[in-house]
Amino acid sequence: MIKQNRAFALARDSWLRLVCSAALVAVTACGTETPQTPDDNDGDEQSEEVVKPGLKSDAGTKPTAPEPEDDESEANEAPSTTGGKKDAGGPVATNDAAAPASPGTAAYCAVKPVLEQYCTACHDGEGTSGSPMGLTKPEDFSVPSPKTKGKSVAETVSARTHDAKNPMPPKGLLKEADLAKLDAWIAAGAPAGDDPTCAGAPTDPAKPGADGKIDGWNPEECDEIYEIRSHATGGTGPYNVPPGQEIHPQIPIDAPWGDETVQAIGFRPYTDKKEVLHHWILNGAGRAFLAGWAPGDDARPPFPKDVGMAMPKGKGAFTLDMHYNSLEQKGSVMDNSGVDICVLKGANMRPKIAAVMTGFASIGRGGVLAPAGAKDAPITGTCQVTARETVHLLTAAPHAHTYATRMKFTVTKKDGKEIVMHDQPFGFGEQGTYPLEGGEVLLETGDVVKTNCYYTNTTNRNITFGESTTNEMCFNFALYYPKGALSCGGGLGGGGVSPF
Repeated sequence: MIKQNRAFALARDSWLRLVCSAALVAVTACGTETPQTPDDNDGDEQSEEVVKPGLKSDAGTKPTAPEPEDDESEANEAPSTTGGKKDAGGPVATNDAAAPASPGTAAYCAVKPVLEQYCTACHDGEGTSGSPMGLTKPEDFSVPSPKTKGKSVAETVSARTHDAKNPMPPKGLLKEADLAKLDAWIAAGAPAGDDPTCAGAPTDPAKPGADGKIDGWNPEECDEIYEIRSHATGGTGPYNVPPGQEIHPQIPIDAPWGDETVQAIGFRPYTDKKEVLHHWILNGAGRAFLAGWAPGDDARPPFPKDVGMAMPKGKGAFTLDMHYNSLEQKGSVMDNSGVDICVLKGANMRPKIAAVMTGFASIGRGGVLAPAGAKDAPITGTCQVTARETVHLLTAAPHAHTYATRMKFTVTKKDGKEIVMHDQPFGFGEQGTYPLEGGEVLLETGDVVKTNCYYTNTTNRNITFGESTTNEMCFNFALYYPKGALSCGGGLGGGGVSPF
């Protein structure tokens, strides 16, 4: 892996552009979907062996704190790759200058955050998720609409953002205040003003979006930042994704920090070729789920200040599970997607050790998730909680494919009280990791956690569980601590076998 410099601390909006990776299903305008014929073939997993010497951190020696719990197995001796180290940069710069005085610029700079929050992740001008037009700059709105003859893009956008039956974005109509900004700007002729970059407008990269997600990446808190990337067989270049296939290469990765004990406190996805990337998962020994990415999940809540995640170390510490869908590609695509990991070392490591629960809604292979003709039909996964001690549940990260329409995540306490932890529309290109209200929900033995996944299937065939884009899934990946204290009736605990 290459070693990079402090320039790493990118502005948040540049990351938002990476949000919507295509699964290459028939998707129109990022969310108006035409379901495909299901295919029960989950794709062949390919074990990829890549050799590259490890890169050792050059961080200075620090006092050593007691090592966090680490139950990873011995290092895998198979050929593997390592990640590279990045230098931890400073905080993302903000500009507190007054907003531009030009009326046109002021109008555009007021609506630009609305477009970036709801539109440009898919309508990026690159055809992501089948989006027919870009909405990233003012001039995109003045051209003829490729969807509505005789109308401009601005007129089409205006119509769809007011259409309750077929809204854009597909999750539902914009909030009233955001819609008012968009309406006013379009009514004024969608002007760019004299500063379409909005460089002089104030920004607040740490402010939560309307969906509750925030960018949890703070380079100032990292002792080191390391990168892990998808790699070619036997080398260091990008992975060669062949055309016309759906594949799941398993890429072994050496710990980029070698045998040093570290904690992760942040994962930032790096999305390279979004036209072929369905998702990736970073697994530890025994396919223990550590981190993952699906379209839309680039910004996530930060870890609490006293919580970290123990990372495996040594050779073969990780497997980078890549899911590529290149069924509609005419030629090979070279992909270098992966993840940057913010780590702490020595005395800076935190006392509480987190893990990811993967077993809340594990619905097995062959199960029907979206019956033929279903309309918002639910499938429910139930977890009878067994807790070795009080569990602090921190986030919800629902995952499904293109037939899913809504996700609901609840806990019924043993005294009968029900807490709704997450209840939102679901779109494949707009998946995310969401903080729980109040910061956390406490779980104890006797509580019941339910994950409801809702599906609409207008075809005459049942859609079954499977890894293929044309199959379905129902999962909720939830961060919690302390590691290993949570199980479902004594079954899988957090950090257990990856469901993929």
